Amino acid sequence: MAGTSYQNLIARNNRRWNLDGVHNATETFRFGRPRFLLGSKAIGADEVATRLANGEKVLVSRELEVKYQDRVSLKRETSEELTSPGQLKTFAARFDRPEGPAEVYQVQSQSLTGWVDPSEYETANFYDGNADFVVTPDEILSEAAPKKLSYENDSLLDFQFHRLTKQIPPQVVEYLDSKGYQKAMLDLAGERPDLVKVLSIGKTREGRDIQVMRIGHGDNHAFISGLSHAREWLTGQVALETARELVNTPQLHETLTAWIMPVHNSDGYEKSRTEDPSVRTNANGVDINRNYSAEWRLAGDSPHSTSDDKGGSDRLGSPSFRGKSALSEPESQAVERFLDEHSEITHWLDLHGYGKLMIMTDEQELAKNSPLIKALNTELPDYKVLDLNSYGATTGTSIQLAKKRGITSMVLELETSFQPAGAKRELGVQKGVRAAMTFLKQVTERSNRHLSTKPNL
Repeated sequence: MAGTSYQNLIARNNRRWNLDGVHNATETFRFGRPRFLLGSKAIGADEVATRLANGEKVLVSRELEVKYQDRVSLKRETSEELTSPGQLKTFAARFDRPEGPAEVYQVQSQSLTGWVDPSEYETANFYDGNADFVVTPDEILSEAAPKKLSYENDSLLDFQFHRLTKQIPPQVVEYLDSKGYQKAMLDLAGERPDLVKVLSIGKTREGRDIQVMRIGHGDNHAFISGLSHAREWLTGQVALETARELVNTPQLHETLTAWIMPVHNSDGYEKSRTEDPSVRTNANGVDINRNYSAEWRLAGDSPHSTSDDKGGSDRLGSPSFRGKSALSEPESQAVERFLDEHSEITHWLDLHGYGKLMIMTDEQELAKNSPLIKALNTELPDYKVLDLNSYGATTGTSIQLAKKRGITSMVLELETSFQPAGAKRELGVQKGVRAAMTFLKQVTERSNRHLSTKPNL
């Protein structure tokens, strides 16, 4: 084991790496036997293995040099004393990264400091305004603050820190995992089998069930979806708690049938919980909410170029990658098939986060649904109302698909962060549930209004 770690590190010596699209880097690893007052004497693989097996000290050092063109921009040396094969394995795991040299950029966020993951060096370089390889809170806020979305500095800094370091934020324990959501849905159905049924509408790319709850027996049908985007943790919790609230609202049971899907993208969601909290896409790297068949590609957007992308990206690796074709993904296929099979659905609330926004496709939809928007504004007075023209070009989204099918739909961008914690999470859930319940009540009230305007025959 020690020999393998040694060889892997030595093999990196003097290899030239393209670091971030701007800088190149080299690193040199050395192993030595410590000598009193005289530094260390270089040793090879066999002696390293023997000393560590016997619990004797080995000094390992790593010299990093980063250049912009021919100018040295950063020089850093790391050295550590090791006394066991396990410690060498841990050291090698830190630095033997296939993406490139580790521990180059640092990121600071309030009280936190960490090393940027090599996969995020381009982003770190973009944020690092003074090119000192330390990304500060001010630099993050200067470059990452969204222009159209409501946000809070602390939450934005916390998310960017965990995104850049690929560390999972501690509030992950406040959110159910995919299996937890499945259990919660089945438990709800078990408590009220007369009212709630759980069905699978398809499977994800990794084979997980995409589950929907049917709640109620009414003639008015509405659909609520959450966690299409993996990192938007609050949306799944709001969808699930809305289902629980609906079960406890008997006055809606005979007038409404609600179809509630808390977790659309369970593959991506699990990755965001265990590997990378910034993941937005599914297991295939596709943004499900850019993969629906309606307006999947706008005129003038060539599939052979990324320079003319509009509303979605043709670049695999982009968080808004639309896929190689419309409906290329099992998750989007499942929802479109579900809507085919349930043409009685007239309303769709698609939960996203964040930004404090209510979004519909166009001004005509906003005008037509003014009673709905007025009711939601009563619950969410600090939320802005936008159409897609004001929000910005999008393609292949849920609300574009819904309009094509004649379904009244809205994207609700919840609160001010992707993964709120503690009291902010609780408040976000409460506000989201109130809004979703208002949406559902408006479905039945709209039906009643239409009935009241019909002439007597």
